[in-house]
Amino acid sequence: MEKKINDEDDEEEESAKFKTIVAKQVVQALRISHNNINKFVSKVQEGKNFTHEDVDKAQNDTVAAFYMSMLLSDESKKSKDDKNQK
Repeated sequence: MEKKINDEDDEEEESAKFKTIVAKQVVQALRISHNNINKFVSKVQEGKNFTHEDVDKAQNDTVAAFYMSMLLSDESKKSKDDKNQK
């Protein structure tokens, strides 16, 4: 019985480590997307020429940033709910 409890604790710890790694990667991807979007906005504001590819990249970064922030928000809410239930 004690071994089963230890195994469950180990699984929870591994799961928490994995979630932390994924969250760090998502935050890094958000930073990259944010920087790319800022570069594009600066280009537009300064009246510089930009290509269709620049527009597509900015749109893709915007959508990616939106979904990644939703993912982080959902995970944050789940962890708060889990802590409140305990």
